[in-house]
Amino acid sequence: MRKILTLTLSLLCLLAGATLAVAAAPEAKVAPANAGPQPPAVFPDATVTEGFEGNLVPPAGWTLDTTNAAYPWEIATIGTAHGGTYFANVEYDPALVPQLEALYSPLLVRPITLSVSFWSQGSVYWCRDDYDNCDLDIYLDEDNIFGNGNETLVHTADALWPGNWTWTNSVLDLTAQVAGEDRYVAFVYQGVDGAQVGLDDIVIDYEEGVVPVQVSVLEIPTLGLAGLVGLGLLLAAAAAFVLSRRG
Repeated sequence: MRKILTLTLSLLCLLAGATLAVAAAPEAKVAPANAGPQPPAVFPDATVTEGFEGNLVPPAGWTLDTTNAAYPWEIATIGTAHGGTYFANVEYDPALVPQLEALYSPLLVRPITLSVSFWSQGSVYWCRDDYDNCDLDIYLDEDNIFGNGNETLVHTADALWPGNWTWTNSVLDLTAQVAGEDRYVAFVYQGVDGAQVGLDDIVIDYEEGVVPVQVSVLEIPTLGLAGLVGLGLLLAAAAAFVLSRRG
């Protein structure tokens, strides 16, 4: 009986140890091990959708603006996707080189309405609560070059995370931020000594405004004094010609 009890306790300890090995410690820099493919995202009928299932960053039509080439936006090799098999991520640089990594959407042409939805995850320990060493910020940008003053911050995703490595949905109505002028949406990782941040299942929907009609106005040249004198002589000659014909 004692041997059976000892064996049972040993087995429970082994199981507990395995569970602890899978779960990430609060101060972990990366997500827990990959739990395998997840059910694929079901995207609505929207203008731009991206779930990174092409196993490529940037996806077709998207662009990167990278400052730390060793740790840019890329397909994650650690952690579990929100939907499907793949997701994009930025891992922290252990050499503590500053990171300012922007992933730009395709160009949004003349948006007069705009909504953005996406899923993100990361470490609240390193990015918000214990340390504020990293952020996932969302910007609207007039171009796809980050840091030239043409970008406007509209959202910080890590403000919504309920805990470490928990996929969280951000839903943004940005209609008030657009007025029919071309824009990009930029997903920007900023940090030093931060932690991995994941991004998945992006939906960008907007209504394109009509092309403004250019109305040309006939320009009449401005006449100087000499021009006015010449015009007067021309009119006088024409009048004299008409009177002579009547006579």
